Amino acid sequence: MNRKDKIDSGVFMAFILISFGIILLPLFKYDDVKAIMIIIFGSYFIGNTIRFFFSRNKYDYDAVMRMLGSLLMVALCLFVNLEIKKNIAIMLMIWVTICAFIRIKKMDYFNDKKDNKWKIEAITLGLFIVTGIVSSISFIYTNNVANLGYFVLVSNILNLIIPMD
Repeated sequence: MNRKDKIDSGVFMAFILISFGIILLPLFKYDDVKAIMIIIFGSYFIGNTIRFFFSRNKYDYDAVMRMLGSLLMVALCLFVNLEIKKNIAIMLMIWVTICAFIRIKKMDYFNDKKDNKWKIEAITLGLFIVTGIVSSISFIYTNNVANLGYFVLVSNILNLIIPMD
């Protein structure tokens, strides 16, 4: 898969997630954070599963780790009481931690190859962590779905800066 195909597949996956949001969100109450989180993490799980099986580089486990992290988050959403605001914040921080470890591994991969993309990856990692912390803190004070939407939007924009390798 060449670089243009990788960028196109990333944009296509983002378009699918936005379409799911437009179609499925009116079916739920906008305050139903549990259903929305299951949809978001389930979409990540399905998208990363498809990305792993259709990628040509079977030794790149970035998609597998994101797939397993998404599956863990779906399971946590099913078993954790998300009516408590602190639980939502803790789950969001778990997701940020999982994704941060994946990004650190990817950053180390770029650094080992003497590729300068690791510097861009480090900057996006810092922005991702700050966004996750701010979103988690805002969930402690408000149970607003817009906080989750803001976090997902910013994290996907940061993912588009460095396309899948």
